[in-house]
Amino acid sequence: MKKFDISLFLMGGVDDRGWLQNLTKCNVKIGTRNKVVSVLSLVKLILENKYQKFIFLSTKQMRLAFEVRRFLRHKFEIISWIHFSIFHEKTVRPKYFKYADKNLAISSGIKRQLIQLGIAESKIRVIFNPIKRQHQIIKSNQELKCTQIGYVGRIMFEGQKNIKELLDAVKLLSPRAIEIHFFGSGEVEICKRYIEEQNIQQDFYWHGWTSKPWKKMKNLDVLIQTSKFEGFPMVLLESLSYGLPIIAANCPTGPEDIISKENGYLYSLGNTEELASIIDNYDRKRFDPKCVKESISKFYIDNYIKELCNAIEMG
Repeated sequence: MKKFDISLFLMGGVDDRGWLQNLTKCNVKIGTRNKVVSVLSLVKLILENKYQKFIFLSTKQMRLAFEVRRFLRHKFEIISWIHFSIFHEKTVRPKYFKYADKNLAISSGIKRQLIQLGIAESKIRVIFNPIKRQHQIIKSNQELKCTQIGYVGRIMFEGQKNIKELLDAVKLLSPRAIEIHFFGSGEVEICKRYIEEQNIQQDFYWHGWTSKPWKKMKNLDVLIQTSKFEGFPMVLLESLSYGLPIIAANCPTGPEDIISKENGYLYSLGNTEELASIIDNYDRKRFDPKCVKESISKFYIDNYIKELCNAIEMG
């Protein structure tokens, strides 16, 4: 495997620097919140170094690098690596992708979006985000007769996370058929009010935000996600790494690359009847935790590093 000399430039600064302590083999440069200073810092970085490739997580930075390269006649590659759905994130400027020489897509859906923009498929490489292998297994509680469902993420009644769709599906089930455990903060009161107004007869548990939700989950049968859009939903991979199956909306980017018959179900976004039917007929015994874990083997870090290096070197 080819080795790379890597520098990380955090152009807009960073609030939490704890994770940077592990980057012992990477030269880290930190910018500021001041936009003018950050732009000048990027220009200085390009001038003072002879990097062969620049990978950008921001479309605005891509355009800036393109203009600097053109003005100074430097020779370096501009590679985009956007971690959001291109057509759903306000900070992403789709028209700026023309400034990239190559593109790393974190899901098949984002690759399709890039092709829609007119970018040649030969200039796109799908490189999924990695996940760490876990030894722990989240098991079901055999003593309970109801299905225990988990949700991890921001609590958004409508919007991106679309919890209303989950509640509308749950409303179609027999009373007390399930338990739903929510791990996250946000529009909890709006959700509770809707549950009361609709007289939804299920058991809901609101655990709030926690930095380590998986460590607090002792017994669950399935994790659910009803998002209208994602980039590449890491929470699904995290769940599967603990052997916990998934029920997810087949939103434009992400879930289709992760969910298979070995680890869960995809339902059509907006189809509450289909979602209710999957929940109603769900049987945890159908899924072997070890098989669930291995179903995402290509996403584990040891395999991911090889793919990333190959993607950066793509012709």
